[in-house]
Amino acid sequence: MGMCIKSQQFPCLNLIFISLCLLKVVFSQRIQLFPYNETKNCKMSLVEEMDRIVMYGKVDLNGNIKTPSDVYFEIKRKSELSFGLLCFLKVPEDCYKYSNNYCSCHKTNDPKVFQVLGNITAYKENSEADLRAELVYRETSFYSEIRQLPIVYGSETDSVEVYVNDQVVNSTQSNVTINDTQVRIFSKCLEKFRLHCKLQLTNSETQTILKTEKQVVVYEGNFDSKTYFDLKYTICDIPRNISFLINTEKLLSGHSGGIWFHVLLLGLMR
Repeated sequence: MGMCIKSQQFPCLNLIFISLCLLKVVFSQRIQLFPYNETKNCKMSLVEEMDRIVMYGKVDLNGNIKTPSDVYFEIKRKSELSFGLLCFLKVPEDCYKYSNNYCSCHKTNDPKVFQVLGNITAYKENSEADLRAELVYRETSFYSEIRQLPIVYGSETDSVEVYVNDQVVNSTQSNVTINDTQVRIFSKCLEKFRLHCKLQLTNSETQTILKTEKQVVVYEGNFDSKTYFDLKYTICDIPRNISFLINTEKLLSGHSGGIWFHVLLLGLMR
């Protein structure tokens, strides 16, 4: 660190140099906001109201401003022209107590450095919005980097398709009755999720894992009565599941289901 040298010939230079020395200390206080912690750079992992968006930041108070400070999390959605307040904290006061607010603050090993985080529900209106943090003092303020939030899909968006013989299984149709004891379960991840999607089919009654695959699962078996199944799947390592019940009844004439199933399978995999 340089020294502020006195000079009778250039008193103004002395003042400027002293001011720069002080500013260097003051402006060592700063706030950072880190990028959204995406899993394998997957931006399609969040579903509206089911997931949360957590953004981490750091406040460094290693400077000579002694007054307490506020931290504001501000958001600018795609439909908006300017940033608006999301939530705020008092630092360091709020860092020593529990908070269930959108914002919270936590201590670190350095007594003058604190971790701050914003924790908000993944609403579709927050999809790809800009977020920033502001460190506010009475005399001045500092802004963090601007970070973009991940894509949020609507809760009505299906991530996978499930078929039991010729019937569709989804959130509104989870009980299926088929006129056959030969059950064929076919599931695939939708195209936009396929690269980040894994599937696991389980017999819920016996807790037996029937099939585990990436992108597509096909399972065939014989069942004589009601059977519960659970299709667990992950999108960007975030777990989800679809539970469904299959009622089987014996066919009185013919077995046309096998031909139909192979036609369905070929059509879906094109």
